[in-house]
Amino acid sequence: MKDKIKFSIDNHERILIINSLKVLKEYLIEQSLSTDSVEEIILKISDKSKLELDNVDGKIVIKSLYEMRSRLKDEGKSYEDVDNILLKTIDNLNKKDIDKKEKIR
Repeated sequence: MKDKIKFSIDNHERILIINSLKVLKEYLIEQSLSTDSVEEIILKISDKSKLELDNVDGKIVIKSLYEMRSRLKDEGKSYEDVDNILLKTIDNLNKKDIDKKEKIR
């Protein structure tokens, strides 16, 4: 079984993540690339209050949030909420990696 990052998200955070993933999906379509992974993540979190992602899915979410943050920043719009969920995701992904390393010792 794959290690997963697990943490709670509120409705607003879930909507931000889904919106960022939809933008990533549109980009992948424009590039004629597969959107399967992104679609799977959207389905996984669409009705959940707890985010549960494996390492790869977590990195995809981080990438999509980062791109959303960059876009909002370039447009001069507020990106504080995106920053918060981005940091929350990164922190939980890093925590999982640290916990995994400690188990090895």
